[in-house]
Amino acid sequence: MLGFPNAFLGLMFEAAVITLAVASLGGVRFPRWFMLSAQAVYTIALLFAYWLFEQAMFEIGALCPWCLLVTLATTLVFFELTYVNIRDDNLLLPRRLQNALTAFVQSNLDIMLVIAWLLVLVLAVVLKYGDALFA
Repeated sequence: MLGFPNAFLGLMFEAAVITLAVASLGGVRFPRWFMLSAQAVYTIALLFAYWLFEQAMFEIGALCPWCLLVTLATTLVFFELTYVNIRDDNLLLPRRLQNALTAFVQSNLDIMLVIAWLLVLVLAVVLKYGDALFA
């Protein structure tokens, strides 16, 4: 699409995500502006991953295991980054919305949302390619 393999984008950006994750596990607290920027960039990455998923599923008509893995990983990282940013109040949201989202993640409803979201993706693949998957 961009004149070079799209996987190159993943190789570049996922290295940054892994660095962010390892630093966070090491106790680094990033500034609010940095986490807000990471959320914005990763939201764009999520939209791009889902656009590629849609292209593979409906335009090309074939899914590869790598593409499915990238979609899964991007989804999981997006939800985890969003969780951290809600928990740490990094998103500059109105106070009422921030409080509601904090209660949402504290009650673990975000986990159910992720599971439901992934089940919808699996259902879409099974409905589209079920005959080929189970033949």
